[in-house]
Amino acid sequence: MGLSLRTRIGMWISTVCAAAFFVIDTRGAYFHWKDEPWPNHAMFHAVTGLFYTQILCILIIVLTWIPLKKGERWGWWALCIGGPGIHGGHIVGNALTNQGLSGAQAAQGPGIIFFTGTCIALGLYIVSQI
Repeated sequence: MGLSLRTRIGMWISTVCAAAFFVIDTRGAYFHWKDEPWPNHAMFHAVTGLFYTQILCILIIVLTWIPLKKGERWGWWALCIGGPGIHGGHIVGNALTNQGLSGAQAAQGPGIIFFTGTCIALGLYIVSQI
């Protein structure tokens, strides 16, 4: 039995969101490391956060195209946690750091642009799972 059009669209939304975020976060980390003299402990958190994000993005893509494509329900539940986990974490982190993203100049431009993007991506992940 083939996948419904709605499922295929949701799979592509999840894939594009994860791939785009992987690239944006990696590029942003590069510019932060290049331009700011961060203390070693701050650099440690930046590096580990980047790797967690990259791994989660890769897992989202793998979960989308292997278990979800096969119709395994646990893959869908894992995606329901993974996508919102990335972007929801950024939204909560922004609130806990006194608008550390949305109110600041990010490495690649005004932080509000990237905060808005992460809110849109969260919405897309949620829509892709419906």
